[in-house]
Amino acid sequence: MAELRFELTDIDDGTVDVDNILSYELSMDVDAPCHGLRLYFTHSRALAELYSIRVFTDSKCIFNGYVDTQRETVNDDGITCFVYARSSACLLVDNQAKPFNYSHPCTQALYVLNAKEYGFTNRLPNIACDGNYLVTAGKSCWAAINDFVYGMTGNGIFVTADNCIVPARQGKKSAISPHSIVSARRVINRGDVISAIDYKNGDSRDYINHYRSNFFCSRRIRCTKKQNLGAFPDWQKNYILHNQLTQAGDDYMTYQLRLAEVWQGNLWDTVELQLGYFGRTGALEVSSIRYSMDKSGVSTVVTLRRTIDMEEIDYVAE
Repeated sequence: MAELRFELTDIDDGTVDVDNILSYELSMDVDAPCHGLRLYFTHSRALAELYSIRVFTDSKCIFNGYVDTQRETVNDDGITCFVYARSSACLLVDNQAKPFNYSHPCTQALYVLNAKEYGFTNRLPNIACDGNYLVTAGKSCWAAINDFVYGMTGNGIFVTADNCIVPARQGKKSAISPHSIVSARRVINRGDVISAIDYKNGDSRDYINHYRSNFFCSRRIRCTKKQNLGAFPDWQKNYILHNQLTQAGDDYMTYQLRLAEVWQGNLWDTVELQLGYFGRTGALEVSSIRYSMDKSGVSTVVTLRRTIDMEEIDYVAE
């Protein structure tokens, strides 16, 4: 069985050996720009101030991040250390982008102005727009790039463990052994779903424009919200409407599997399963992976969600 290996570095680039691990939890989620790591271990002496941490499974680096919190507790057994770290995408999340109305924006320009100085490389396709792209005050560097790419392609961005910005949803077909499944749970979450958005287009008329999901309406879900989109260019309005409706329905139906192993799959991989009472699931997308270890042993919790055709329509009704 694969094991996770940890490499810690302090602010003077010294390495810290981590041998006696008490527990860990590494969480990765497609809806969160940053992965999160919680690590408990004992150490023979006080630590230097920690800076970064990398996590490997076999020889593959699956986490590369920066330490947010370092806590050391002295007790009869020595020093118990706790570290919380986020993956390197936190640099883009924590830093704000310059408010700007881009004319003829492209991914390369957005990368240079919002990410290059933090040490990231760029493997996004060359995406350009003939119109304008508005980056409002308070938007993060992550959102400045991600929102444009999502609006133009319907797909967001992802930061790899080697600090490279790439398109998200680069999964492959993967498998989960039925013999490794400890438990399975299905969740139907109707409470977070938005079935329609009523919006203003910038003129003096009221919220007479409607963006609706026929799929969720057919499921007898009636939840609408109001949005004033008058300040945004037309193409960006479409992105905002589609994004809000889709994200609200992403977790409408999910399956959560607990596995008695360190699973070797990745986010956005596609999995098909025969799950006992739930039957054959059809194609599911891996939306979350959580590796953990404690006194009970090593496990992986994998969350899979069904990709839904929202059956969106955009119409005007007084």
